[in-house]
Amino acid sequence: MSTDETQYKRAVGMKMDKKTKLQIRRQKKQEVKDQQVQIMFGECNQVQEKREDILKHMKQIDCETQQIRATIQLLTETCTHETEKAQVMHDRLMAVVDQYHERLARLAENGTGME
Repeated sequence: MSTDETQYKRAVGMKMDKKTKLQIRRQKKQEVKDQQVQIMFGECNQVQEKREDILKHMKQIDCETQQIRATIQLLTETCTHETEKAQVMHDRLMAVVDQYHERLARLAENGTGME
């Protein structure tokens, strides 16, 4: 009986060794899988950070573009207003010059007619 008991204990011990080895393998596989998941999360976080940086940069560019458009609009309105003022001044000046030429012409007619 002691031989049977010894064989039984060996069989149980071997079975336990196999289970332990199998459990160790499973644990290692799980650790490798967990490590890969952590690496993937790290990469995803880096991509998200880059995405946020690019989004922030795009918002800044958009803000600058809006400011430039507003400046262009203001300058366009100012130029239009100044052009209108200049046109009015030109028209008045031309009218005065025309009146001056008409007076000179009349004076020349009257002056040459009296001689």
